[in-house]
Amino acid sequence: MSQFLGPIHMWMYEKIKRQETITEAICSQAEQYGWTKELNTMLDDTCGAMVKGDLEQIIDVMNIHGWLKHQVDTVESRFAVAVHMIVKENKEFLSSLKEICYADGKEAGSHSASDSSCDVLFEAIGNYLLDGMPCDGGVMTQTEELDEIMWSVDKNVHAPYWEKAGEDVAVYFTLRDAWLQGFFEGKTVQYETLGDGTFRIKEM
Repeated sequence: MSQFLGPIHMWMYEKIKRQETITEAICSQAEQYGWTKELNTMLDDTCGAMVKGDLEQIIDVMNIHGWLKHQVDTVESRFAVAVHMIVKENKEFLSSLKEICYADGKEAGSHSASDSSCDVLFEAIGNYLLDGMPCDGGVMTQTEELDEIMWSVDKNVHAPYWEKAGEDVAVYFTLRDAWLQGFFEGKTVQYETLGDGTFRIKEM
């Protein structure tokens, strides 16, 4: 089956798994602190469960793109619904969700050298953050210089999942910002969010 799969399919599946890792951390903390009951079971019932395992063994080789798109839809929906269910209980819990995303971003960032250049770090975050399928064009580079990169994320890639969950997509970008803050902690580049789904990194 491996002859039908290319690096881009493996790359996408790793990004999908990373997204689900954050949701799993949210479910674990929700259970630990009693934020909401049986969140993971509820997500399985309402959004479906991500298919896990060796990609070569679980993917539908006759419909690779469709299979991956379904997994993207599943993990994006699970993340949005999990966040909504928690902040619906108490809006103050959002700060704890930001901490979870920050910690995940920090772990991801630990795999890149602190003095990595802007282009290296920009490529690295693209290996973690899920922005739809490659054909969706979810990330658009606005400025790309040797010492500065500014990019924006198409809200329409994420908004449908959050709207369906009953939550403002602005919450997603708040959590994405927390993840990026964690990723860039200790790096020699300066990171900032410019609002409206736009971000910038610049060498100091």
